[in-house]
Amino acid sequence: MPTKILPRKPGASPSELKTWKRLLPHFQDSDLAYLASLYRQFLDPGDAVPLKIGSNFFPSALLSPGKRRELLGLVRYEDIARRPRRYLKPAGTVRLTLNPMNGGIGSSIRRGAYLKRLWRELGRRGPAEQGAKGSDLHFEARLGGRKVKVSVSEAKILRALRESSRFARVTIEQLASSETERSVRRLFSSRNAYFRSGGPAPWGPKTYDQILKTHPRVRRSRTLVQAALPTVAENGRLTRERVAPGGHGQWGVRLLLRSLSPGFLKPGGPQVAAIYNEDGLNNSVDPLIVGWMVSEKVPVAMISTTKTHLDRKGGQIGVLKDSRGRFRKEILEEAQARASGQEKTFQEMGLTRGEAGGQCFNTNSVLFNYTVLVPFLKDLARAVGRERLAGLLGPKLIRNRKSGFIQLEGALGSCLLNLDGFLSTTEDPRVRRVLGEHGMLDPGGRTRFLRVLNVGPRLRTKFFTPIKTAFDFWLQYTSDLYRVDPASWELVPARPGHAPAISLSGDYEDVTTVLEAFGEPGGPDGRAGMIRLKSLKIRGRVHLAGARLEGRVEIENEGKGVLDLNGRETRTALGRPLTGPLRLKNVGIRAGKSGKLSWKRLFRSGRP
Repeated sequence: MPTKILPRKPGASPSELKTWKRLLPHFQDSDLAYLASLYRQFLDPGDAVPLKIGSNFFPSALLSPGKRRELLGLVRYEDIARRPRRYLKPAGTVRLTLNPMNGGIGSSIRRGAYLKRLWRELGRRGPAEQGAKGSDLHFEARLGGRKVKVSVSEAKILRALRESSRFARVTIEQLASSETERSVRRLFSSRNAYFRSGGPAPWGPKTYDQILKTHPRVRRSRTLVQAALPTVAENGRLTRERVAPGGHGQWGVRLLLRSLSPGFLKPGGPQVAAIYNEDGLNNSVDPLIVGWMVSEKVPVAMISTTKTHLDRKGGQIGVLKDSRGRFRKEILEEAQARASGQEKTFQEMGLTRGEAGGQCFNTNSVLFNYTVLVPFLKDLARAVGRERLAGLLGPKLIRNRKSGFIQLEGALGSCLLNLDGFLSTTEDPRVRRVLGEHGMLDPGGRTRFLRVLNVGPRLRTKFFTPIKTAFDFWLQYTSDLYRVDPASWELVPARPGHAPAISLSGDYEDVTTVLEAFGEPGGPDGRAGMIRLKSLKIRGRVHLAGARLEGRVEIENEGKGVLDLNGRETRTALGRPLTGPLRLKNVGIRAGKSGKLSWKRLFRSGRP
């Protein structure tokens, strides 16, 4: 297909808008505003001031607890949890919308061979095909004493059904793309897990669509499909020869602008929405958070968690101080810190730099209290104009460079922080008046629009269990560190607050490779034990199924084949018994290209 050059100035006229909506499937007015914002930044980066830690950007770990509350609007989940009577009752009046994001197929987790095997186990017809991560990745659940394969997304439907009594009503509104829409549709048209298990089935043979059509509290809304946007060709012009979704920031703009539609707010109880990544089983909210949003009339909340060693490279929440001494909430990414020569400081912030345990890490989960938010946004749109409001929602541009083109993307958190930053620093009397009329100014005149809700490390997995790698999937659903409770459909850690530091080479990007290397409960060698593991570093292919790993373990295999740690020669070289589980504690093992094995004690002397 020849390259199609789209207008250089997106959205310049209504006729161009109609042309774009005809050329690009699922294209909405909000997508035009989103693309226009990103492309303007591409054409004119402007005089963006680089963020520099300690100079104009202050991570939360460099702020005192008082300043975190004042400048970030920080609230600790643990404080909310201490007041269940205050927040659980209001949650029962809420009409909650769950918006799980299934944007892309998650190409960083290779699963072709895994899906072929799974297709046969599930009795599906036709060739195996990749869909959303949450729909593709399955674990073994035991229902009524019988085993059944359940996907992460399916478990989240079952959890929503279980928790529905805590709210007035729950609506599941999936956010998908053209790549994932089919897998989402297949999920809801499948028969429920209880029936498939062959045990007691409270819903009989019904599919999830059939269950939700008649359920008294939970219903399913039409899946929203994310429009693919034009990309930028080598000549700097927009083209539809290659199109791609614009990141999860696209959902932020679409959902907020949609809320301005007539009739969006329905009579009845409060309306709250939770937006989160679908691939994490525990990525969601609980009644305490929802009740807090309603009771305290919080318009928008971003859920963060205390940074740990697992989060050295992720976005860090803090405040930006502008040239006039005004503060606004901001997120610093590792690439920005690297550009300023502060990569090490960035990685250690909240660990060995700044206040230990004081750094907030973004989870990409947000809540909208539409009952408070919509009237405010409508008045704000009347004050500054709807087009200006759409521009204020536009996130910072992320240039995702591919071979021969650039994808224009943005982050959900950036959308919200940009709007909050404007509201926090504007001197426009019209905007200040709207803020005051809606109770979003504190006694000192500071804006109270967006809150950062931080969850401490011990409760981290209650709300944040991302699957970013194939090993994450194995760790959560196969290892001895976690289990899925079929009564609650939550992922339960065996040691709350404990998570080993893991560093694996690129050999472990495939799900099947990881399952073979670390084993499964029903496999020939069983699964590797990690309950006492502090850190694991592996370079090269190894076979560790059935081994017991403790403390600090490092393994390097320079050979081309798989180093079988359970093999007779390996056990002999390590001085370990030839039978029974292999125990590796505080040990470094190296296999050279010739296969020669050496080992060293990483802490104390003695055998590994």
